[in-house]
Amino acid sequence: MAGKATVKTPSDSIPSTVIEPSRYAEKLRAALDKEWAFPKGWVKDSGAMMPFVFAVVLWIVIGVCVYSGVESGFVTPLLVIIAVCLLVSVILLGVSLALCRSHRAQPVHMDMFAADGYLFNISWMGDKDAGGEGTVRIHAVPIDACEGYHNKKDGVVWIMPSKQGAIRDVWREGHRWAERRELCWKLLASGVRGKGDSDPFFGVYEEFSDFLDRIGVPIEESTEPVDFIAGTARF
Repeated sequence: MAGKATVKTPSDSIPSTVIEPSRYAEKLRAALDKEWAFPKGWVKDSGAMMPFVFAVVLWIVIGVCVYSGVESGFVTPLLVIIAVCLLVSVILLGVSLALCRSHRAQPVHMDMFAADGYLFNISWMGDKDAGGEGTVRIHAVPIDACEGYHNKKDGVVWIMPSKQGAIRDVWREGHRWAERRELCWKLLASGVRGKGDSDPFFGVYEEFSDFLDRIGVPIEESTEPVDFIAGTARF
């Protein structure tokens, strides 16, 4: 079966077979490129939006000054204010775009696979002061007790638990990226149920729909926001 990888392991506590998505790195890169495409990726980048907001404030000031100049005449102080605001706003816009480009260039650490009847979705965020260590976040859900909702607008398949299941959201600090699967094996060995908090849903890029279908996750097409489907929307 295409995309099925068997990982031989030395311990009985580790699954002898791990099913992985085919061409994971290639598909992940394609999904990230689509997500970060300009201007969508720029608008979604909260860090890059901060200097842009200040630039917008300066443009409003410029508009007020121009209106005042049209009504009462463009005196020298007014022209100076307009020029300074224009210069600073252009600089802030450049900073915003540079931040977005920098964030896009940062490596993304994600992993996904199925083992012992569970779907694992993993991410890792490094700590700059920890010498290569960071926080591993693991979403784990029984494959036979979850369902997916594909939202084409989001480009995501939202994984939600069925009534019999629960998504476990487990955080482990002080670990390297290479240790992520060892943490999953420990979860399986000790029992995933009751570990960590529960999450109402998590997202998988639509590029991996074939993998979800292959391991037996039912997928429905949906145009509704994920919060409405999961019942977590706030009014």
